Amino acid sequence: MIRFPGTLCWVCVAAFFLLTTRAGRGEDDAVSYDERQTSDGEDAEGGAGPAFSGDVRVRAREVLPKGSTYQAAPPELQHNVYFYQRTRMALGSVGGGYLIKRPSVGPTLSLDNLREFGTLKASVELKETGPVDRMVAGNYTMVFGQGLLFYDGFGEFVRPIEVKDKGPRPDYTSGANDYLRGAAGRLAVGPVGLDFFTSEKPLDFPLNSDGTVNANLDDLHEGTGDVQTVNGIINNNSVTERLAGGRAAWENGPFQMGVSGYQLHFTRPFNPVDTQYADARAFRGDTLGLLGVDFRLKKQEWQWMGEVARSRASGPGTLRPGGPAWTATALWGAGRSHFWLGLFDYDTDFISPHGKGLSFGVSGGPESLPRNQRGGVLGGEWVKGVWSGRANATLAQFPEALGNGTNTAPLAPSQGRYLLADQRWAVEKDVEFRLMFQERVEDKYLPDPASGVRRQVSQGTQKWRGAVSWEPTRKVRWTLRHDLRLERTPALDKKASGRMWVADAQFTPRPGTRIKVRTYFFNSPEAYLTTGPEEIWDGVVYDRLAGNLGNLRGSPGTRMYLIAGQEWGPLRFWGKYEVTNRPAPSEGRAEVSAPARRAWHIQVDGRWGGKMK
Repeated sequence: MIRFPGTLCWVCVAAFFLLTTRAGRGEDDAVSYDERQTSDGEDAEGGAGPAFSGDVRVRAREVLPKGSTYQAAPPELQHNVYFYQRTRMALGSVGGGYLIKRPSVGPTLSLDNLREFGTLKASVELKETGPVDRMVAGNYTMVFGQGLLFYDGFGEFVRPIEVKDKGPRPDYTSGANDYLRGAAGRLAVGPVGLDFFTSEKPLDFPLNSDGTVNANLDDLHEGTGDVQTVNGIINNNSVTERLAGGRAAWENGPFQMGVSGYQLHFTRPFNPVDTQYADARAFRGDTLGLLGVDFRLKKQEWQWMGEVARSRASGPGTLRPGGPAWTATALWGAGRSHFWLGLFDYDTDFISPHGKGLSFGVSGGPESLPRNQRGGVLGGEWVKGVWSGRANATLAQFPEALGNGTNTAPLAPSQGRYLLADQRWAVEKDVEFRLMFQERVEDKYLPDPASGVRRQVSQGTQKWRGAVSWEPTRKVRWTLRHDLRLERTPALDKKASGRMWVADAQFTPRPGTRIKVRTYFFNSPEAYLTTGPEEIWDGVVYDRLAGNLGNLRGSPGTRMYLIAGQEWGPLRFWGKYEVTNRPAPSEGRAEVSAPARRAWHIQVDGRWGGKMK
């Protein structure tokens, strides 16, 4: 059991600063094959640039009229403008930076408020100096193996089939709950790599009257950790997570192998009041230990990789000690055509709060956790002449119930299926046709319209998308898209459908200038349409908009946005203005139509000494 003082992380930081000072004096929709984006679109890797380089980024956003979260917040949190600022710098092999964020509903912008209630992150790092591959002190992310112990993309919408071992890196993501705060390092001694990591950070969870934590640890990454309500203030920094561990890896030509482990301790034991369904297997106790072994083998056009792990819980109130988990993947193909097969089996009692593996879901919900499911994924991407395509199939079983008794998740063992086929044809040099099909089938717990009694039934959702793009010149691109969504629940004889037309135009009148206009026309009385891929910040594309603006429901409705980007040497400006009109049913009003929702986004970037990675 780990019980180390709160000053340990600061001791590590001081030691790290001594190391960097001495070394610096002598030294200058679904699964993807290999693409990953972090939760807020930041670059996934670091990199050494010129002798002195850096960048500054500022983001701001406001949505009007003000939403229900703003209206329900106490006066000290009623600020409707989202604000984000990040600064990074590097001098040779030493770098550092910080990030601050105030959510659209949150405290007044001040250093004390950001430290106590907002998001304030900072880190320093040393790269490629002697045996040191990388060392980080402060806020950091970490990924190795195949992600079962540590992963760094909890908010992503596309998960790579192959997880690349990148070790510790500074954390510049905007979520407060995700990732670690302390010190971590990676040393390379010949074919052997050694990692160490420690972390101590506060978490926001509700408490029972006896001081224990009344929460399911599986929900750690469900929210951002932003303080936006009265309960958020009460639960702020209610429990501290302390973690320490290490890893040893060995590489010999095409074969790599690693052994990792860590122990995690909470200052308050977890003891959620709810005990039914998914909460019956919730983590209880105050200590959690994990051990994992991973491997990777490359041979010509083939790659094999996998990871085996086990967790063990202990402490007051522990009911389920833990269980095993494993995932294995094969990749084959070269060039622009490649294929993959992945398998996974995660025990119901396997708990890994900082890990994420291949799974039925990708972002959000229990179906994205590496526990209580077994299944596989098979897919490929290929290019042949004017035809390029991508297909993927995921099958999974859930041995125990997912639901909590109050939502639509199944309350008994269930299964799910997800299919994707995305095809493109470049019929002419300047014309491209696209056809995409998605199907998701899973069990739900829904009321029977005839009897009013809830039943566990299979529900299927199909999405069809057709599009044509025309690029008459390199400065102009036009696209017309049509989406159709079908929701079926055969056991309840229930159907719902919706459709949407999307038209957009992108212009590049001169180098450094970009203009994009998009308009949606949707008609969906019951089915929940989604926007599809949309740019929410400069270069940050999500497969749907989050929150209230993401679901386009009603008949009829419209959405429009305008994006403008401009570069002036080392400065880059980006702005977006959007208007969404949805009829009354989408807001739950029977008589008066919902007011139009308007939002503006602004991002300004500046850099010096070359691009930071």
